Amino acid sequence: VLEDVHTDMISAGADSGNDWRRLEAFTREYVMSVNMERNLVLLWRHLCKLRGLEEIGTIEARKVCKPEEGMRFCDMLKEDFGNLRELPDTSESLATALSMYVQIVMNCRCLFLALCYTSM
Repeated sequence: VLEDVHTDMISAGADSGNDWRRLEAFTREYVMSVNMERNLVLLWRHLCKLRGLEEIGTIEARKVCKPEEGMRFCDMLKEDFGNLRELPDTSESLATALSMYVQIVMNCRCLFLALCYTSM
């Protein structure tokens, strides 16, 4: 989608004005939000796998819920939230909220990192 916007921007030329820039910024934010939503769903599903386990430190549990995957999802979410925070015109209150979400994601990452060491 973003490539199409860039192609249309080039076709319109330099006289296109601010409308194309606003459309490009909106599209960039939309793509980032969709990626973040997908990564949140992946992390949630991975966390739900832990719910059904009686003993999370066993090799069998590691086969059901791979901690490395959970860490990867957390890393992707940290990047997603960081990218949203760095967008121009991000308000201070939104940047603060995004920072809190990053902290939550990093706490989840710590959980998965601990699971890596308990199942060794």
